[in-house]
Amino acid sequence: MVKPLLDNYPILLVSPDVRSSVMGVAKSLEQSQLLGGFVTTFATKTTDPIDGLAGFFTKPFRGRQIPDWLWAKTHLHPYRELARLISSKTIPSEISKDRIWEWAETGFDRSVAQKWAGKFPIIYGCEHASVETFSKQKQRGGRNILWQVIAHHQTSYRLNQRALEECPEAQTAYAMHAFQTASRVNGRKDRQYADADLIIANSPFVRDSFIAAGVSHEKVISVPTGCPEVSLDACARRPSGPRIFLCAGNQCVRKGVHHLLQAWKLVKPSPEIAQLWLVGKMELPAKLLENLPRSIVIKPPVSKADLQTIFKRVHTLVLPTLCEGRAHVILEALASGLPVITTPNSGCSDVVLDGINGVLVLPFDSEGLACAIEKMIALSEKSLYEMSQMSLDRAKRWTINDFAQTHNWQIGQFVKKNK
Repeated sequence: MVKPLLDNYPILLVSPDVRSSVMGVAKSLEQSQLLGGFVTTFATKTTDPIDGLAGFFTKPFRGRQIPDWLWAKTHLHPYRELARLISSKTIPSEISKDRIWEWAETGFDRSVAQKWAGKFPIIYGCEHASVETFSKQKQRGGRNILWQVIAHHQTSYRLNQRALEECPEAQTAYAMHAFQTASRVNGRKDRQYADADLIIANSPFVRDSFIAAGVSHEKVISVPTGCPEVSLDACARRPSGPRIFLCAGNQCVRKGVHHLLQAWKLVKPSPEIAQLWLVGKMELPAKLLENLPRSIVIKPPVSKADLQTIFKRVHTLVLPTLCEGRAHVILEALASGLPVITTPNSGCSDVVLDGINGVLVLPFDSEGLACAIEKMIALSEKSLYEMSQMSLDRAKRWTINDFAQTHNWQIGQFVKKNK
């Protein structure tokens, strides 16, 4: 075994990106003084905008900033990820993009395994991105922790397969490609699950999916991601006028957006009564978007700041997702005082309480979703406002800080056990 670099800071966090949930883990580990370093692909602390032609090519890199509070040294393995980010702007084929993603991620994993495995007592990695790293870390006598932000692949595959069987119009070339490559990708995931000494799921839904797949309940624990800080103006009443339902994020089959369109057609509200805003990258095939009611508004992806502005304008978030880890957009909506319509598969059934601050419906249930929408349209202004206040209350009950404290305790127990 290679001698660890830092006995007092025993954990090396490894992630190909700097998404908010990964940064939540990093912040928690720093607070507990356990983080010895952070390894990622490409990141910067520069937030200055770049305009013109340079801005076109560097736009994919924005959102890759390392927070100022991260004091642990950051190590970059950028080259393949830079190629992937540039190709995301220049290559139209989703299948080609997926192949480049796999090439970039497996290359990052191989590079990290060669340089970092065995250098720290514990490596804390993300699904599919640390397969070889975990294997070599185990060979050198180290321990592995996996941060898991999506349901076990058996659950995901089963739900996606059912969705495409029930909605054959959604069987795009990319969807078929995903099924064809699933065996190879999921095989890598299984290797990483086997080499993980501890799997931390970001919701009870994710944890349950692993136990259903045969993973020992002692190996996988749930530490749900916390809600963002409640905004100061979140208590304000929503604008009068038509009730606006927001579905934000990638508009795809996995998110249940095709069921949402079916449900909306069953409700048939006029635009003066209610509207459905679909905000984000549209991934549904064109045939599912034909003859949509006038009350459905399709909008392109927006920035985080613009999404916060939209939250203040709409009345309800609706996300009838088929499979998630823990839908971050729901946590953001709760912190903005929005009631939520979603499914238990969102990973948020602990913060969205049926009839209290939203409605829980079963996945694949367009009729049940239509009933939930009708219920929210029929609510009085007073009842809608009370639901909004309950959403704020739920957001305050489980925050980012609550996640950090619980996560710290769980990691501390693991470190003590494995000294």
